[in-house]
Amino acid sequence: MTQEEFIKQLEPFLPQGSAPMVATWIRNNPVSLTITRDRRTKLGDCRLPINKTGRPRITVNGGLNPYNFLITLIHECAHADVFLNYGHRVKPHGDEWKSTYQRLMLPYLQKPEVFPESLLKVLVRHMKNPSAGANADPKLVKALAVFDPALEDGLVSLDELPDGAKFGLHGQVFIKGEKRRTRYFCTDAVSKRKYTVSGTARVSAFD
Repeated sequence: MTQEEFIKQLEPFLPQGSAPMVATWIRNNPVSLTITRDRRTKLGDCRLPINKTGRPRITVNGGLNPYNFLITLIHECAHADVFLNYGHRVKPHGDEWKSTYQRLMLPYLQKPEVFPESLLKVLVRHMKNPSAGANADPKLVKALAVFDPALEDGLVSLDELPDGAKFGLHGQVFIKGEKRRTRYFCTDAVSKRKYTVSGTARVSAFD
């Protein structure tokens, strides 16, 4: 596959102007990229080989909005880059990963056509000390959700519902409970079991 063909394959998933840089990095490094169906438990991952002779395997959910897709992809590319340079000698989200993630993301932050200004401001703040995942930063999650097609389905964030409200998530009905930091203690309306749910989770509100 030529560089131009690879770029065209990536373009539907990425923000404007970012596909050439993504394609160049992937083709210049011994990694593989697979775009998957949406998974509930993760946005993407990077599977590292047992030894340094193998290739890191990056996967990203294909249903993410373009900005979330790019952020997730660069997050996983940083894991691959760290492995290629340090092997298994460093922590998964340690200083080496943070500095690598910042370095790989910087060119996209500097291209004005990649991120809208409202999202760029939040992302720049996030990148000063990036967390283990975008989902761990409520402000970034909310900023990304503005561009999520799920908004068209009438979903709302759990933070928007009052205490005691019923809501639907993953085919189950819950009752919103007390908040602890960024998560709520919620009760399954049928089994009465307790669960913690992120305040940024997109849920179905019931009357």
